[in-house]
Amino acid sequence: MKILRKAVLSLLFFTMHQAYAQFPSIPFSPGATHTAKTTASGERLIARTKLDYYSGTGYTFTDSATMEWNWTNSSKSEYLPAPLISYDRASVLTYYQNSGGTAVPNLKTINYFDGDGKIYATYRFRWNSSGSKWDTASRTTMTYSGTQLTDSTLELYYAAKWIGRQKTSYTYTGVHIASATIQTSTGVTTTWVNTSRILYTWDASDLLIQMQNERWDATAGSWTKQSLTDISYTGTDSTLSITKIWNTSLGSWVNSLRRGYKISTVGPYADDSIYRWNTGTGLWEPYSKNEVIYSAGIISEYVQYYWDPGTGNWGAYNIYYYSYTGGAITQSGALRWNTTTSKWEVYYFYDYAYNGAGSLVSEIPYYLNSGGGFDPISNRTNYYYETFTGIKETPSARQASVYPNPVVEDGDAMLRFTYNGSNTVAISVVNVLGQEVYHHESRGQGTVTEKLPARNWPAGMYLVNINFGQGNVETLKLVK
Repeated sequence: MKILRKAVLSLLFFTMHQAYAQFPSIPFSPGATHTAKTTASGERLIARTKLDYYSGTGYTFTDSATMEWNWTNSSKSEYLPAPLISYDRASVLTYYQNSGGTAVPNLKTINYFDGDGKIYATYRFRWNSSGSKWDTASRTTMTYSGTQLTDSTLELYYAAKWIGRQKTSYTYTGVHIASATIQTSTGVTTTWVNTSRILYTWDASDLLIQMQNERWDATAGSWTKQSLTDISYTGTDSTLSITKIWNTSLGSWVNSLRRGYKISTVGPYADDSIYRWNTGTGLWEPYSKNEVIYSAGIISEYVQYYWDPGTGNWGAYNIYYYSYTGGAITQSGALRWNTTTSKWEVYYFYDYAYNGAGSLVSEIPYYLNSGGGFDPISNRTNYYYETFTGIKETPSARQASVYPNPVVEDGDAMLRFTYNGSNTVAISVVNVLGQEVYHHESRGQGTVTEKLPARNWPAGMYLVNINFGQGNVETLKLVK
């Protein structure tokens, strides 16, 4: 039942890549699911490059991303030798190719994680080519109650101040999410206005059985119904969801969409089918379905069908295939129906290559040419890794961090630490000359967040000292 619940949630909340709509993405391919490794030792992703292909000239660089790592998230007791960066996990810098053929900076993202691996802030920057510097663009901050996310807030940085744009708040009943409410703000000052929300209902077996979408009616000052999805289960491998739309004129729910899932007994993915409600006949009519085919416990084909009302039959419109060597996908491709030959034929595919450690190093797309052969096409991706070894250290129970670091122009910094003792915590900031530029005493407990007025300090290096008492002092570096 746990497997079914997990599959249903992922199917309900996640829209699968559709290759026919987003060519040339292929569902279940290693490129679609590839993530950087964060184990305590081994390989971790440090860069990826994208290349376009031009006949006669070959591959040309289009953009790349580089990752800088400070510590692995696999265990709180596993820390790594850090490069000269003071943030907690990874900085991703993406580049594009300018008209002169030179790669120049474009975007930078810095993520901050706490000692439990929960992300609590993401800062985004854009490259200012005229000023040759990074300009702060936006940030997303998260707050938690224990392990449960309670708020996620997106803000833009404008005219030297943060302006709220979207805030999502979550409530829970026990371990289950009960509601997710979105608020937005559109002016140059932050004024949160209700926009939409989802209400969740669970049964005694911890299964999600209903989701209701509502929108805020500013005129009436109340929530209005939009859609309702009822979810039912059969055994441990089947589920059915029926979505209804609220009809204001009738004052009742009207059928709209029915979706059924059948969990495979040999793999993690489910077959699913979609039916639409015909208001004229008062019947459910077939619309589309997807089928995952396994061979020896691994995916061999993924078939997408549409319903042909004229023939009253299902017709396949996309077929994807997967080839393996030693359990790793080495090729995946898409087939289409050739009306001339009345056969399915491959019209594009990806080749995948791996290094000795089993990490994906390249995905190369090919497309069917007019002569029946295959030519390389754009969107080739190469991946690059570094080998590292974690070193055992005693992690700080305080989980102290300061962000953003470096401090954004005309902005303040935030100090975050965990403390459950009874002493007053003394916070002081000194410059490189040893002069104290800030002092504050905190009596907070649990996860404590303090604002440091960095906008009032000259550019330079600062030391943030956190004195927990009884000789326990932690020092963090802060750059402005």
